[in-house]
This record gives sequence, C-alpha cells and structure tokens, in this order.
Amino acid sequence: MDYSEILNKPALIGREKELKQLKEMLESMLSGHGGLVFISGEAGIGKTRLIFELRDYALPLGVRFLTGRSLYHEGSDPYLPFIDALREYFKREKHEEAKGDEKISGPIGFIGHVGGLEKMESRSEGAIPLGLLTTMGHDESQKREEIDIRKERDRMFETVLQLIISISKEKPLILFLDDLQWADSASLQLLYYISRNIRETRVLICCTYRPEDLLESEGKAHPLTDTIKRMSRERLFATINLKRLNYEETKKMTQSLLRRDDIPKPLTDLIYDKTEGNPFFVEEVVKSLIEEGMINTKDKGWAEKLDLSNAKVPMTIKDVITRRIDRLDEDSIKALEIAATIGREFTFDVLQKATEMNEETLLDSLDALIAAKLIREESGENEEKYRFDHTSIREVVYNSLSRGKRRMLHRKVGQALELLKKEKLSEVVYNLAYHFSQGMDYERAAQYSMKAGDKAFKSYAPNEALQYYKMAIDALDKLEESIEQKEQKLLILNNMGKICYYSTAWQDGIEYYKQMLALADELKNNLMRAEAYRSMGHIYREKNEWEDAKTNLETAIKISEEIKDQHGLGDAIRGRGWIEWRLGNLEKAIEYFKNALSNAESAGDSRVIASCYIDLGNVYGDKGEFEKAIEYYSKSEKLLEAQGDYFELARVYNNVGETYKEQGMLEKAVEYYEKCIQTSEKSKNMILLAFGYQNCAEVYARM
Repeated sequence: MDYSEILNKPALIGREKELKQLKEMLESMLSGHGGLVFISGEAGIGKTRLIFELRDYALPLGVRFLTGRSLYHEGSDPYLPFIDALREYFKREKHEEAKGDEKISGPIGFIGHVGGLEKMESRSEGAIPLGLLTTMGHDESQKREEIDIRKERDRMFETVLQLIISISKEKPLILFLDDLQWADSASLQLLYYISRNIRETRVLICCTYRPEDLLESEGKAHPLTDTIKRMSRERLFATINLKRLNYEETKKMTQSLLRRDDIPKPLTDLIYDKTEGNPFFVEEVVKSLIEEGMINTKDKGWAEKLDLSNAKVPMTIKDVITRRIDRLDEDSIKALEIAATIGREFTFDVLQKATEMNEETLLDSLDALIAAKLIREESGENEEKYRFDHTSIREVVYNSLSRGKRRMLHRKVGQALELLKKEKLSEVVYNLAYHFSQGMDYERAAQYSMKAGDKAFKSYAPNEALQYYKMAIDALDKLEESIEQKEQKLLILNNMGKICYYSTAWQDGIEYYKQMLALADELKNNLMRAEAYRSMGHIYREKNEWEDAKTNLETAIKISEEIKDQHGLGDAIRGRGWIEWRLGNLEKAIEYFKNALSNAESAGDSRVIASCYIDLGNVYGDKGEFEKAIEYYSKSEKLLEAQGDYFELARVYNNVGETYKEQGMLEKAVEYYEKCIQTSEKSKNMILLAFGYQNCAEVYARM
C-alpha cells in the first residue's frame, strides 16, 4: 500500500517550550536586540522542523529568512553556509529589482564572487568587494607572502558582518545555518566574529548541530566544540537541546500522522518501543507498517482488525531506509548510490554523466526515488537540482558501499565534473580534489588538491588550505618520485609554513620549513633555501627566541646576497632590524632598516619601502627624535595613499598621533587620531578603529 495516500504531515509535537523560546528571541530581535541560538540534538530529532515552524511564524511579520547548509566531507567551499545564504539573498533581490524595488543601501559596496554569482553593480561610493572566494584589495600578481592572512581575513569578516547588518535594515533577518557539525573552521570563525557584533541589530542566527558527531580528530577537539567553548565564555548564544518524545508525545505524533484519534494502545506501544521517541524514526516506522498493510485507516474497522504479531518492524533508522531501497529496481539503486557519492545535493547533468544512463532511464529512476521519499527535487534557475530527503538517507546509502565501490564511484564523479566543468574548473576545484583523492587517482588528486589549497589560501581559510595541501602531499607521495614531484612538494611546504606563520601555529610552521629546507638542499634550490631560513627566522623572532632568529636570518642574508635575490635580502635585513629594535639596540636597528630601505629602493619595491619608512619612524620615535619620526611617517603616508593600502595607512596615522601626543601637541594628535578612525572605517580595520577612538578620548580628557 502507498503510504502517501494515508500519511499526513504531523503537527509539531512536544516542542512547545522550545518554540516559545525561539519566538521570544524573535520578538527581542524585532525590537533591535539580535542574538544567536544553538539547537542541538541527534539525527532525526526535529531540529530543522523546529526552525521551519519559527520561519512560518516569522514570515508574516515581515522577516527575511535565509538558509545556509554545511555538507559532509564533500569537498565543499570554505564559508559554504554563508555563501549559500548570500546566494539565496541575491537571487531574490535580483528578482525584486526586476519588479522595480529599490536596491539595498548600506556600507557594503558590491558582492564579488559569491558561490558562482556574477559581480553585481557597486551600490555605494568607495565600496569594497566581499572576499569570500577571492583576495581583497590585492593585485593578482602580488606575491602570496606579502598578504597578511589575519589582516585580510578580519577585513573580509567585517565586510560580511556589515553586509548582513545592511540586509537586516531592509527587513529583520533570521539566518539559519544547518548541520554545523560539518562546517569548515573558516565558517565557524566567521560565525564567532558575527555573533560578537549583532547584539544591537535585527539579526537572529539559528544554528543546528548533532552532538554525537563532535568527535575529536588527531587528539584535537572538534572545531565546533572549540568555537562553542570560546563563544560560551562571552555568553554569545542561547541553547536549545532537543530530547526524544515521551510516550504520550509519540502517541500524539502517531495520531497526527494518521489523522486518527483512535490509535490502539498496542500500536503506540510497538512504535514507542522500537523508536524510543525519535520523530524521524517514528514517521519511518509508521510508513513501514502502512506499506506492509498493517495499518490501513481507509478501512473503518482497521483498529479492531490490527494484528501486530507478524509485524516486521525495522530495528533502526538504517533498517527502515535499507528496506525502502530494497524495493527499488536496479537502475534506481545505481542512481541512488552515485548520488550519495556526489553528496547531499546533486544535479542531473553530473549524475547522468557519472551513471552513463540515458536521459529517459535516469528520469524514471529519479521519479522512483522521489516517490520513495528518498530524494526531493529542488528549485533551481539554470539546472535540475536534487537533494536527499534527510541526511540520514544519504549516510546509510553511502556507508553501505564497499571500499572498492566507493573508490570507483568517486573517480567516476570526479571525471564527470572534470568534463562538465572543463571551462570553469576553479568553481569545482574543492569537489575535484575530494573525489579524486577518494577515488585514488593520485595524479589528479595532487593537481586539484594543490589548486584547492591555493584557492582556500586566497579565501583566508587557512585550516582548509592546510587540509588540501596535506592531501596534495599525500597524493604526491604515492606517485613515482621525480624532480617535478619534489619541486611541487617544495612549493606546497612553503605555503603550509606561511599559513602556520600567519595563524601563529609557529611550531608546525618550523617543522614544515625544516622539511622544505631538506628538500631544497637536495634539489640545490638556493632561492628556496634562503626562503626557508628567512621564514624560520621570522617565526623565532615572533617567539622572542632571539638567537635562533638571528642565526636563521643571517644565513638567509648570506644566501640571498650570493644569488642576488633583492626581495629576499631586504626582507631578511628588515627582520634583523626588527630584532635589534625589540632588544633596545636602536642604532643597530636604524642601520639595518636603512640597509633594507636602500635594497628596496634598488629593487623598486614600493611596498617594502613604505614598511621601512614606518620602521624607521618607530625607532626614531623611541629615541625621542620626534621630527625624524614624523618625517619618515610622512614619507610612508604618501606611498601608502598611492598604493591604496588604507589598512597600513591607519597604522601610520595612529603612530603619528602618538608621536604628537608624546610632544604635548594635543590638537595635532587628535587630527591624526581622527584620520586613523576615518581610514580604519574605510579599510574595515576594527582593531585600529578601537585604538583611534580610545586615543582620541584620552587626548580630549587631557585638553
């Protein structure tokens, strides 16, 4: 019997208290007090259903509802939940603009590449792009080592925050982030940043996750566990922990499903005994009993005729799903298995290419899967898109595959993506890296994992970049050893070291640079040898391990001089100057900084020239030679303005303000602190913005 003829969508049962809490948070948000709530519970407990009840309540109140999802180990983009939500917003907005609605106004200029969207028009003067997928404010030719990941990531985070606040000024906003147990660490860091800054906004963020999936990996806490712990210290969120339904609630849910009040007690006993009150399992067991003919509410005497003695009730959710799959034909099972390999979401074109099925056969199979409530069709503008009806279904199907079959299917999916997206491989590079790694196609896995690492690096997602670089090295190690292979590893280790440096994972950085140095020695690559020594010197300098820092930087200077590498030479000399400055050897520091300046001028490197001017201004300020300090700061100011580097320019203005304050020239100090504030706002430099306001207040108090 087809259960769809009998089964009803059940009412929300046993969640009255939790829904009331969410409605109270919504009311608070509508009055300008935003917040965040974590909703936890096992698979099938009803987390998403609860949020959708809130959505249905909120939409008539004029609230905007955006959804972002995390995907399980599917090679998804860093920041995917936010990319999804923003993509949804801009698709809707584009439709509204076509009807003549006004565009959003606010501090955010335009959205660049958000999950494949085309660049949109600038909305305000002096606007900056959202750097979710590309670097922000840097020419493509700029060397990666010149990009301070922390600085750029903070600026990008502030941009996303301001965008979300701008959206909420149009309409109050509920941002639903689903399945955060699978979120990448970059998304969680962005979530943490946003949560600290929405208390006085009309933004409510609702996050769901499964506690049972927050497992340690390699002795480290799950990223979400760590994020929740840090957010908890600042009391940034409320919590809702969904429990299983009790006996009476299970009975009510069964009554709602069957639209009958006369549910025999033996049936309720059986359902509760087998499901222990998990709502998804309750619904699946009822479906199973209908399919077996045990329940037929169309028969008026069904309750009296009910005989459960021969009922074959599935013992677990896996059993329920497996039974449903077993009823499918061979083609539908094949399509389902490849769909599960693609991921929670999949498109018709990729599935067809991977299955090698003709269009009609595949469409028939998809219709069968939809009828069996295993998948559902999603709305899409340009492509036929599907998703699994519940995450548990995809997990059961995928986990039932043998290792050999998984390997084969991942390779097929990778090849399908490669063929279909050959003109836009960068859009699916994470997926390609994942599928070819799982498919043990090590040559392609190395190629795409390297590109995925580079893309994540540019997206200011350091942990994800490290993950893909490690995948690339693992793949390279499985290939036949060659000079080309070693050179690729050399580049990857260098990037991994840089990520660790900017992420302050200094010991890991030292280890990567030592591996890089050994490989560079073997290849007799002096340029990379110098870079390894120089980078280790900078890390030891950050750790205040002065002797190790000096030794490594001096070695780097010697090698760079021998090979006439002016860029590396100038950087190493600056590093030595910085050490002498911090040790209080100011004359030596000046000597090193002037040497670095001369080298940078010979190389025509305006970025390093500006940095050396700042360095010299700092040292002369410490010496009390304020006129010289101002002179060098002014020189850097002109260069930074020409370069459009407002982030560093704010630092210069702050330092000039400090120099005038030291001389008691308070009006001039305020003038430059105010410049610092204005430039910090322009560059989204929140740290220096805070310093600017604090310093201004301090000087005003003294005037």
